[in-house]
Amino acid sequence: MLGVDFSTILPHNLLVKMDIATMAHGLEARSPLLDNELIDLVSHYPERVKLYGRTPKPLLRELSARYVPQPVQTAPKRGFEIPLVRWLRGDLRSLCEDVVLARDGVVVEMFDRAALEDILRKGHELDPARWSRRVWLLLMLGMWDRAVNKPRQQAPAGWLNNAST
Repeated sequence: MLGVDFSTILPHNLLVKMDIATMAHGLEARSPLLDNELIDLVSHYPERVKLYGRTPKPLLRELSARYVPQPVQTAPKRGFEIPLVRWLRGDLRSLCEDVVLARDGVVVEMFDRAALEDILRKGHELDPARWSRRVWLLLMLGMWDRAVNKPRQQAPAGWLNNAST
């Protein structure tokens, strides 16, 4: 199975995704656990060492126990999560209100303005995760509307000077 992973999943999936993500942001990344010398060393270990019972990655877990705090070791896998609640209650609050409640915007056209104001105002009373997802969707709809339907009205002065009319 390790051979199959090395010849299919890694080069055609996981490593490609990492390359795309890092290059898109001008970053250089390496996969330290794919070092040639490390792979050669571990490939000679017997299966009972590499695959110990039902514990996934036993060697890596044993090594990390020396350097990584226990809560990190036992934490479940999760993706990168943006601080959406903090953003929507802080830095993006006024932008959110402007875009979602814009009189000529698609959001107010599609939804009841009083209900939108209520959602924005009651952010502290609702479950933060649910509230932030709702508001984020409304904000993205409003931003899409501005970008697609009103780009010249919303653009800063001089921004579209070279665009044809």
